[in-house]
Amino acid sequence: MPRPVLSLALLTALGLVAMPALTNAQEMRCHFDRQIDETGAITDTDYQLTYRYEEDSSEAFVVINDNALPIIHHNGARAVSFVNALPSGLVLTTTVNLADNKAVHARSDIQEGDMRAHLFLGSCVPS
Repeated sequence: MPRPVLSLALLTALGLVAMPALTNAQEMRCHFDRQIDETGAITDTDYQLTYRYEEDSSEAFVVINDNALPIIHHNGARAVSFVNALPSGLVLTTTVNLADNKAVHARSDIQEGDMRAHLFLGSCVPS
């Protein structure tokens, strides 16, 4: 199972909830087509994330299989970011440049005591 799929499976096990109703919901669909690992190796990938959020609030959700995991949303003048603080202490972030919709998704994990970093490059579009 590819790492992004495995990671999302773990997130599912950590408590996805049914999609909440947001009054003024915005949605951002992200597609990452390149991955950089901790050695600097670049590989092609097909990693997708969808975020739902309130523009005037920090409330947000990452959507996985019609379910949602609560996360934090930060909206600024030049970028929007989504932050997922996991119970393990690890933090996953996605930042989108509002000028051109280019995006970076950064994640790390610890496997057998070793830190592994992953950076995904792509774009996100409002829908």
